[in-house]
Amino acid sequence: MGRMVTFMGRILTSGWTSNVLGVGVSEDTAVLVDDNGIGTMVGKGPALFVRNQPQSKLTCEPHSPLTFTELSVFKFADGLSNHGAKFDFKSWTGSGGSTYTLSAVNGVLNSTQPGGSIY
Repeated sequence: MGRMVTFMGRILTSGWTSNVLGVGVSEDTAVLVDDNGIGTMVGKGPALFVRNQPQSKLTCEPHSPLTFTELSVFKFADGLSNHGAKFDFKSWTGSGGSTYTLSAVNGVLNSTQPGGSIY
């Protein structure tokens, strides 16, 4: 998760886009995407869909800890327990999963999930 959040921050800092999207998928999982951009998750690990928000604050500079706040996360816990869960890549919304907010503050990741779990 730390690498993905850092790469997302670097993309924004480099000016390649003003809205960055990230997908993290467990090694035991796949997201199968159909012709309409609808993804179905299969496997036994999590899949995470992350995007920055207009209110996100970003400090991504060499030799400084990353600060990147207010990232929106949609999470499928695993494909076995979320049978039939879908993610729409066009609208960046999902069903059958959960949502939370993720932030990196001075290089430390935390989230709004119970216990602050980042995954």
